[in-house]
Amino acid sequence: MEAGPLAATAGVSTSTANAAPIAAGTQLPGSDPAAAAKPAGRSRMYPDEPRVGVGVVVFRAPHDSRNPEVLLVKRAKEPAMGLWCFPGGSLELGESLAACAVREVLEEASISLRCDTAPGDDSSDATADVSALGSYDPADDSEGFSKGLRRPTAFAAVDSIVRGEGGRVKFHYVVVEVAAMARDPNAQPVAGDDVSDAVWMRVDDLRGLGDKLVVNCERLAREAVERFRLT
Repeated sequence: MEAGPLAATAGVSTSTANAAPIAAGTQLPGSDPAAAAKPAGRSRMYPDEPRVGVGVVVFRAPHDSRNPEVLLVKRAKEPAMGLWCFPGGSLELGESLAACAVREVLEEASISLRCDTAPGDDSSDATADVSALGSYDPADDSEGFSKGLRRPTAFAAVDSIVRGEGGRVKFHYVVVEVAAMARDPNAQPVAGDDVSDAVWMRVDDLRGLGDKLVVNCERLAREAVERFRLT
C-alpha cells in the first residue's frame, strides 16, 4: 500500500496553504526523495495535480450503546510515527470510495467492513453512499443504530494543502471522510501495513490521548456519532 498525506476536520471545510501536514485522517507517506522523480501526475510529493484520499472512521456496534467505539491505528512510519489516527489511504484509479475504505481497513487492521449492496446495484463492488455528505438527517433513521452505515458512507470532505520550501506545494489532497461499520463487532484488530498497533477505543476516551492522537480525530469521530445517530 502506498499512502498519502490525508487531512480531515469535522464537517466540510478547506485548509489554508499553511495547513499542518497531518490532520485527522489517515496514512501518510515517509519522505521519499525518489517520489519527485515519478512521472507527472503520479507523484504524491510535489504533485502536478491534486490527489484523492479516503479516511475511514470505523465503528462497531457497542455492547453499551451509550459508548460507541471507533477503530484507531498507530503509525509505524514517519511522518506522525507513534501517533494514533484513523485508517485510510490513497484512492486508486478505478476504485470506488467503498472499495478503498474496505481495502485500507483490511490491510491496516484486518477488520472487514459492512458493505451491503445499494438498492438497485447489481455489481459486486457497491459504491459508497454519498447521501450523507453534509445533509444526513437522524430523524429519518427509524431503524436505530447504524441504519445509515449499511455500507461505507461519505460524510465530510476537506482540502489538505502542505507547502514545502519556497512555497511550492509539497502535498495536495482532497480527502473524503467515510464512516463505516465493522462487519463483525467482535472482531479484534491486528496491526498490518504501516501501523504498529490497532485497537478499538470508546469515542469518549479519545480526548485522553492528548497529543498522542492526530489532530481533529476526536472532532471527526464525534461528528460521525452525531450524524449517524450512534448513541
